[in-house]
Amino acid sequence: MGELTASLAHEVNQPIGAAVTNANTCIRWLARDTPNVEEARAAAMRSAKDGMRAAEIVSRIRLLFKKGAPQRAFVDINEVVREMIVLLRSEATRYNISVERSSRQSFPRSWGIACNCSRC
Repeated sequence: MGELTASLAHEVNQPIGAAVTNANTCIRWLARDTPNVEEARAAAMRSAKDGMRAAEIVSRIRLLFKKGAPQRAFVDINEVVREMIVLLRSEATRYNISVERSSRQSFPRSWGIACNCSRC
């Protein structure tokens, strides 16, 4: 149970930490003698995206523990790959591993259970 808790905490903390970092970056861009509104806007948008990613992780975790049949839907495999690259970025960096995704390769949408594809 401890390993599961640690894993879930890591998965949720990663996007929350990124959101905080981007929010602080936004503040620094705005606090300059000459504020850079475009850079601040970009940082704020990244922060919002990270917050949404954290909310999606929590939602998927809830689905895992919810009783009843899991909901099937079309899953965007390309989005799952992008999400996994983001989620694993800190681990890859820790072990000095470079992860690249070929932009030429695209996967078709597939019928499945979204919360099981990314393992929350």
